[in-house]
Order: sequence, then C-alpha cells, then structure tokens
Amino acid sequence: MKKVIIGFILVPVIIFAVGAAIVLIVGKAPEVVQVTKPAILYATDYYDFGGLTKDEIRTNRIQAQAKKADFLVGHPAALIAKIDINFKPRQSGDTCNAKITKFDVSLTYVYPRLTSLPNVSSEVAAEWNRYIAALKVHEEGHAKIEVERVGIMLKELQNLPAYATCEEFNRAWRAKANAFELETEQIEAVYDRDTQSGKTQGAIF
Repeated sequence: MKKVIIGFILVPVIIFAVGAAIVLIVGKAPEVVQVTKPAILYATDYYDFGGLTKDEIRTNRIQAQAKKADFLVGHPAALIAKIDINFKPRQSGDTCNAKITKFDVSLTYVYPRLTSLPNVSSEVAAEWNRYIAALKVHEEGHAKIEVERVGIMLKELQNLPAYATCEEFNRAWRAKANAFELETEQIEAVYDRDTQSGKTQGAIF
C-alpha cells in the first residue's frame, strides 16, 4: 500500500505595509490606537477530484493537487499563513514613535475533496473519511503553532526600543520579523518530523 505523507506547512508569507512618508502635523494629531492582539481569520479551500478505487483516488489526487498549486506538489494538504502588519511611524524630534495599527493573520487550510465519495464502496469511504480527519488534525496542529507564534511576535514588536529615526525603526522591526519567521519555520519542521508529517496521526491512505 502506498503511503501518502503530508508535506511541510507552507512557509508563512509575511506581507508588511508600512507608512512610507512622514507628514508635517499642524495642531493636535488624532491619537493612534495600537492593536493589542492579532486579528485571526480562518478559511478553508479544496481541490476536487474523483475515483472509485484506492488506486484511482491516489492517482487522481496527485494530478489534482499538482494543478491546484505548485506548493501542493507532493503535499496532499497545507496551511497557508499570511500576516499583514501596519505601523504608524511618527518622527518627534530625535525619536521615532511607532505604533502597530494593524496585525491581521490569515490562515487558510487546503484539503483534498473526493467528489465521487457517494459512489465508492463503504470500505473505501470509511478509510477516506479517516484519512481526511487525520489530515485535519495535522494541519490544525500547524495552525495552533502559528497562532501561538504570532501572539509572541506581536508582543516583541510592541516592545521594540525607541530609535532615532523611523528609517532605523523600519529596518529593526523588519529584521525582527524575518528572524521570527525563520524560527517559526524551524518549529513547524520539528512538528512535521515528530509526527512524521502526519503519519503518526493516521494520515495514511
């Protein structure tokens, strides 16, 4: 029996939007409210295929996932994590004051969907359903790691020291975020290794 191994989580793609210009403020500027926790949005996406026997299902699934997206080649399921951060920097004398005004996290699960499920045998249907349940357990494990990590990231960015210029501040927080991304990638890799990419959780079809 061919064993299907869940691939690594898609490395989170961090999308940062930072104010590029510092404007001269006349009079009292409106107070900038800093976010206190990540705004997390979950979504689920699928790629469809059919098949009646286990061999047909395996073959058609591999072809379908390759057509769906490059990152799914060899990976029956994935978690796409995107982070959208926005800072409001203001130069005040010899100090740059910056607050985080946006910290949005998008987590999208991508799963295989067997459109011919009503027509397969009860044995194949039961095995497929067990497989999908195990895939969800594995990918939700990845999501749990992401949620924990972005919470830590937000706190670390909020606690960055003051910098003389906003250009220095921008370089500092970007470096911090990039280093954090690499750490998260390593943690996700350990999770995949410990679970054998989902096999120990039952993700075998």
